[in-house]
Parts: sequence; structure tokens; C-alpha cells
Amino acid sequence: MRLNSKRRNRCYNCLILVSNHILLVLFLFIFKPIFGQLTGKQDSAALTVLFKASYAFQFPSMDLAKRFGNNSNICSEGEIKFASNFTLGVKGAFIFGKQVREDSILKGIATSQGYHIDKGGELATVYNDERGFTVMTTVGKIFPIFKSNANSGPCVQFGAGMLRHKIRYDWRQSDLPQLSKELLKGYDRLTYGPAIEVFAGYMYLSENRLINFFGGVEYTMAWTKNRRGYNYDTMQYDTVLRKDALLGIRAGWILSVYRKEKKEFFYY
Repeated sequence: MRLNSKRRNRCYNCLILVSNHILLVLFLFIFKPIFGQLTGKQDSAALTVLFKASYAFQFPSMDLAKRFGNNSNICSEGEIKFASNFTLGVKGAFIFGKQVREDSILKGIATSQGYHIDKGGELATVYNDERGFTVMTTVGKIFPIFKSNANSGPCVQFGAGMLRHKIRYDWRQSDLPQLSKELLKGYDRLTYGPAIEVFAGYMYLSENRLINFFGGVEYTMAWTKNRRGYNYDTMQYDTVLRKDALLGIRAGWILSVYRKEKKEFFYY
């Protein structure tokens, strides 16, 4: 049963990653002719590919706030901007933080002073922090407000994918058999599930293509549950559906790649 659960979890993660890339490829190569026409003072490029790198500081809420404090988020994103200023992309973000509010999980296997006894009988300190990530497929729209630059303006973006997080334990150079790789699964609270995301902000793509950036407010909502099933510290099964949310302020840099339209000449 445990082996089947592991396989289902791996298949679930792989399915989300593969579906994101399939959607991106389909829109790039199949639907390009529909969105590839430019008019007026829009970009001279028929297709713009945007590579984004960004940082966000996030504030957890709902069930997530009971487990973790504020966190950092580093995101990498690939996005297609069509001539209509609609966007389609995929993104992955790494979540990390030092504030773990559920900090008494290991109390039952520690000394009264909070230390752990290693294999050699020495006292060891166990540190904990937050680790997680999100994977999303996104669709958005830019609303240009200046005629001089039809590719910049307020923007919105909607995403759907997965949120995953857990408590990471670190005991440096000590050897703790009570926290072996297998036993650690009963304490790390590995949690994930489907998620949606909304971003609202401003995107600027310069005419000379050298200064490109974006920033705004981002909200993530996820419906998750403990994927380990059984918690060793409480000696109970954990199958409760959770609601995890993150509100963040994000800013980032954009590298833009343009594909020029083919020009046809007719001779008589």
C-alpha cells in the first residue's frame, strides 16, 4: 500500500509537469497563426517569447499560517506574448523560509532541553525550516495605456497547478538514527495539492528591448493534504483537507526574444 502511494505521488507530479509543457508547445506551434498578426503600433515582431526571473516576499494565511511564517519565493517563468497582448506560459517557483511555527513535532524524541542524542551518545541540535515549490500553467493579458508603447501596461495573470511544502530538518554532521530517511517521513509533514494563482501588476517592455521588468501583487490558494498519511509524533492518521494560501509582492526582470515576421515581395 505504501509503495502504491509513492507511485501515485510521483505520477501526480510528473503529470502536472508534462501537461504544462504540452500546453505550451501546442499553443506555440499550432495556434501561432491565430494570434500572430500585428497591427497599428504594436510590436514589429509576430511572436515574443519572455523569460522571467523574479522574487516575492509572501505572507501565509489559513492553514499554512499555522505551520509557517513569512517566506521568500524565487520564480522562473517562460511565457509567450501574442500580438493581441494575451500571454500563455509555464512557471516554477521555489519556496523557502526560516519560520516554522509547528516547532514541537520532535519534542517526543528529544531531551528536556530540546537536544537529540546521536549514534555516538553526543548531544545534537536539529534545525528546521520551510521548503516548497509551485508549478503553474498561466494565461494573462496586458492592457496598454500609452500609444507609444503598445506592449507595456497593467497586466493580470491567472494560473493553475500545484503547491507543495514540507518541514525540512537539518542536524549538520550528527548521525541520528531516530531521524533516518524512512523515519523522517513521519515528521516532515509533506503536503501538496492543486492550486490556483492570481497576479495583478504592471509589465514594461522597452522599445530598445534592454529594460524589461514587471511587478505586482500575487495570491495563491491551494487545497492540500498530508501525503505521509501518519504522523509519528501524534500517533494519528492525518487525512484532513487543508486550505493553504499565500499573499505576496513580486518583482522581476524579463529577457525578451522576438521572431520577425516574414516579408514577402512580389515582382511583375
